[in-house]
Amino acid sequence: LEEPFCDAVRLIAMDFSKAFANVKHAKLSEKLKSSSMNPYLVNWYLNFLKDRRQRIVFQGTTCKWKDINKGVTQGTVTGPHFFNLFIIDLEIKNCSNTPLVKFADDSSFLVPILKNTQDCSSKGIDKLKDWSESNSLPSNEGKCKEMIILKKGRSEDCVSPIYGFERHSSLEILGLTFEMTSRFEKCVKKNLMKANKCLFVIRKLRNERYSQDELDLLFRSLVLSQLTYGLSVIAASPPELTTIQNFLTRC
Repeated sequence: LEEPFCDAVRLIAMDFSKAFANVKHAKLSEKLKSSSMNPYLVNWYLNFLKDRRQRIVFQGTTCKWKDINKGVTQGTVTGPHFFNLFIIDLEIKNCSNTPLVKFADDSSFLVPILKNTQDCSSKGIDKLKDWSESNSLPSNEGKCKEMIILKKGRSEDCVSPIYGFERHSSLEILGLTFEMTSRFEKCVKKNLMKANKCLFVIRKLRNERYSQDELDLLFRSLVLSQLTYGLSVIAASPPELTTIQNFLTRC
């Protein structure tokens, strides 16, 4: 937005349908073998994926074993790591100034809307869809969203909508709520509400004669953690930074 020829920035949030459950073991094995990872580690991973089976036991009734050829468990240590290895080749090429941000099954990218320049948003989306089809990881188009971050004085109408993508005035990405006004009012308000509830608990514990060291530890763990998460991003909006500072001063 600081560039003189940039009117707005389009933030596109992609959603993969049942991302962890749809990771094909055969495709993941191919990517592991072609990676620069230590061969011993690759063989260990391949052995972990090989001949996996599952069955259901319900009220004393046991089903037959079924072979599993896809899916990585989200709640395990290896699950997110396997998924990151699976999407390591997910890229948007030949589309300049379009950074792609990947974190586990959350993928989003930014497209600057420049004057007298063709909008490459659709091209970037097509590349992501091509990747999802070739990797049997379909996108959930009903949950794919876009948000337009506007330069001051610009109207949302200057950016054409993308077919199939619902436009929102705010989007939550990795716990931070981004707004089209470049503010973080909703995000800070939500965090302050959580911090206030934690402060109430700490005050009650003070009445129960908890030591100051224990209270300080709880304050750092429960209150400060709420207010400092993503602070380097939120700090781009001075009013929100002032709000947080005023809250801490009152504490």
